[in-house]
Amino acid sequence: MSNNHNLNKLTPELTVTSIEQSKDFYINKLGFKIVYERPEDKFCFLSLEGIEFLIQDHDGYLLRFCD
Repeated sequence: MSNNHNLNKLTPELTVTSIEQSKDFYINKLGFKIVYERPEDKFCFLSLEGIEFLIQDHDGYLLRFCD
């Protein structure tokens, strides 16, 4: 993520069961854009017209904290 992006006061992080299906839904169906992504962690930061949130695959979440 670039240093010039200011986060909203509340930016929720959602754990999802499939990062690819979730990205497809939010990007291709609803029009969100990727602000930042860490594919190795199955993590994505999405934004649309001031709405921002983070999604992370539950496998990526578990990998990050349960090494």
